Amino acid sequence: MFVSSIEWIDKESGEAEVYISDGKFTLTCFSHPFNKNIGDSLTEPIYSLDSRNIMSIEHKKVSAHKTDNAFSYLICGELIDKDNKIVLLGEIKLCLEDAHIPKDIQVGTFIQFETLRLNIY
Repeated sequence: MFVSSIEWIDKESGEAEVYISDGKFTLTCFSHPFNKNIGDSLTEPIYSLDSRNIMSIEHKKVSAHKTDNAFSYLICGELIDKDNKIVLLGEIKLCLEDAHIPKDIQVGTFIQFETLRLNIY
């Protein structure tokens, strides 16, 4: 995953709207302070804040659809690390940091969830 575009909210303070892509999916994320350039790779996952309505889905569907505000999404992806709450959307890693993942959902399960904001730290 890499930085595909940057829109500065306040360049002096390092506050930015950052577009992260894997070549197939592109997500709009908030970052502060942001200190990378277009084309730079990200090794840390994108953090999904206020993730909710987490549920398993039967089909192996991977998608991301924007919802009401600039940083909110409805995402479908594969749970690849339950302990660290990591979901894979294509080649993009998302961490559902403070979310409660239901006990019946196991690694390898495709899930759907809503997120109010995606952050890069």
